[in-house]
Amino acid sequence: MSAQQPALTWPEGLGWLILSGGQADSIRTQTLHRLKPDGGVAYLGLRESAADVTMDDFEDLGAPTGYLVNILVEDDDQIQAALREVSLIVLDGGEDPSRLYDALQGAAIDEMRAAHQRGTVILAEGSAAALFGAKWMDERGQLHNGLNWLQGGLILPGVVERGALRAQAQPMFWDNPHALAVGVPSESALVLGPQTSLELWGDQPVAVTFGPGFLKD
Repeated sequence: MSAQQPALTWPEGLGWLILSGGQADSIRTQTLHRLKPDGGVAYLGLRESAADVTMDDFEDLGAPTGYLVNILVEDDDQIQAALREVSLIVLDGGEDPSRLYDALQGAAIDEMRAAHQRGTVILAEGSAAALFGAKWMDERGQLHNGLNWLQGGLILPGVVERGALRAQAQPMFWDNPHALAVGVPSESALVLGPQTSLELWGDQPVAVTFGPGFLKD
């Protein structure tokens, strides 16, 4: 890695990408403080029942009016229209990550990128946050392709200790020695913003470890 290249890279845009280790009210409250003054909240999901609990919690925290965008059944035009004017997009981690990843492909991810470029805040929690790495790891420790917003990264929600992070990340490093892994505790968040702004939220530190080839370039 050259001296000029940052360790963590993510897509440019006016918005914020908030990768939360879990469904924590403290992180959700801080997220609401980052929103543009106008625009609603879009909850991306696959089931109305799962979204209801999340929407109720956000409303209790003072969030603007929100609605579910069922990316499994709505067509491209509906998804694009639903995400065009929102201030916040939420992926709460209540869905199966494999099904959620597949459903995001196409209009949903394209419009989410466009919204992020315009200044929309994106909050991804738990297993949904893991999808924003180059790879994500299932419960059996197998790697799958991710959205690669945290470029070359593996995001492991709920992992606190650096030793445990490195042990779990070994399959990623075998696959790509130049990768990095980030452990995000359940009450914390890695927050990626405009012009390479990076913040860490929560009482527990976010852990980062690098593959053996990361610093050799």
